[in-house]
Amino acid sequence: MDSTAGSLEARAAIVTLPTAVLAQDAVRFDPPLPASHRQAIEALPLGVCNKVFFRLRDMQGFARNLPRHFIGSGGTSRTCSWEALPGGRPLLMAYFGGDLSAELEKRGELVQFARDELRRIFGGGVFNELDDALATAWGSDPCSLGSYSAARPGHADARSRLAEPVSERLHLAGEACAVHHYGTLYGAWLSGVAAAERLL
Repeated sequence: MDSTAGSLEARAAIVTLPTAVLAQDAVRFDPPLPASHRQAIEALPLGVCNKVFFRLRDMQGFARNLPRHFIGSGGTSRTCSWEALPGGRPLLMAYFGGDLSAELEKRGELVQFARDELRRIFGGGVFNELDDALATAWGSDPCSLGSYSAARPGHADARSRLAEPVSERLHLAGEACAVHHYGTLYGAWLSGVAAAERLL
């Protein structure tokens, strides 16, 4: 492997780059990836889902009375879903998907949109219960260019094709290669383990 940071040699490699990065040819393979793998990459584009996290100032009062899951607005698709205390942590999390997520990320307005929804639902006093927010930005992250893969209609088999060994020394792995647990850290981990076991 050659990069601006130097060169590295190994007996074999497992490449876990997201499909959007592979599709951009940000990494060049020599020889090029087989047509079957390139077609699988094109069939598994990434969506743009983002989250905004607000830290709750305490776990009593307001936090204890929050519903665990709720929708910002049931009358429009331009809304987000909410989860209170994810994993038992003192957080309030907003989840954005689809075109709205990509649009707000591009404009840098994810946090403001989430704050506006909270104000509409709970009133301005809600911000006395919250500390500053932190938002993801998966679509603009050059190392991901999206969140997780969604197979194009009729191309669910692309996941298993992508997971096939490129050669004896080169394998791909990641959530897009997971047939049953795609879109999850668990699926990405399992695909990496499977690739490593094939190489050992």
